[in-house]
Amino acid sequence: MNSSEQDDRQPKDLCYYEPTVPGDAPIFLLGSGQRCGSTLLQRLLNSCEGVLLWGEHHGVLNTLVSINDELLAWEKKFEGNRKGFLNSDQDLFLPNMIPEDHEIRTAALAYVVNLFGLPSAKLGSPVWGFKEVRYGAVIAMFLQDLFPKARIIHLTRDVRDCFLSMKRWEDSDEEWNREMTEMAIWDWVRINGSINEVKGEINNLLTVKYEEMIGDPDAFAQRLAQFVGVDVGDFDLTIFDRKLGGSAAEQGEVKLDPEDERFLSDPAIVKVAEACGY
Repeated sequence: MNSSEQDDRQPKDLCYYEPTVPGDAPIFLLGSGQRCGSTLLQRLLNSCEGVLLWGEHHGVLNTLVSINDELLAWEKKFEGNRKGFLNSDQDLFLPNMIPEDHEIRTAALAYVVNLFGLPSAKLGSPVWGFKEVRYGAVIAMFLQDLFPKARIIHLTRDVRDCFLSMKRWEDSDEEWNREMTEMAIWDWVRINGSINEVKGEINNLLTVKYEEMIGDPDAFAQRLAQFVGVDVGDFDLTIFDRKLGGSAAEQGEVKLDPEDERFLSDPAIVKVAEACGY
């Protein structure tokens, strides 16, 4: 069989998408724990052509940051190994030699781009990003360092409403329980508290309250469009009329009982709630 015959046997279309290039100004939606409205906002952003925000991924970038910090500390401690090797032709003792700090940073950037940016670009959406409800200030600052032009959206909601919504989950979802509700509330405290502390250090930050978002969708869409650099007409505002992901049981009325009130009266929760304007 000659080479031309072999070529004829190969699949004609190995690429299913028109590849584009990931943009350097991703959108990172950092929701303050469960039931804060992040999926609604993700849907609104994804209704805009050319924008693709991936969903939650169990907070894996927390581990990436830990690995990155450990490598940077290791590089700083043993940078003499590398410098000695590069500045000498001698056979040296180099058990702890690793690449320079900027190469460690580049590796972290490549991980995030390859995980989220390139798949988005392959689908024809150069504006990429993700939404997550497990990231606070550490991740916000990490992402800003990797992507100086990134747009970071911090979304919050009244902690009591988040709690009530998760309490409905406890009744309607057999996989959700009170322990998970309380863990999510402490995520709310951690995320809001930490981001409030570094707001002045995040260059492109938009703080959004769920109540404002659903209270006046038109005004909110104008504000969001200006922040992410799109035409407000590109958004599908009918998304606000379609509630997805809720069971019939979840829609029922639920009230706080004395035990719930005691939990939500914890000084640490009250302090952050007040700082957020609740």
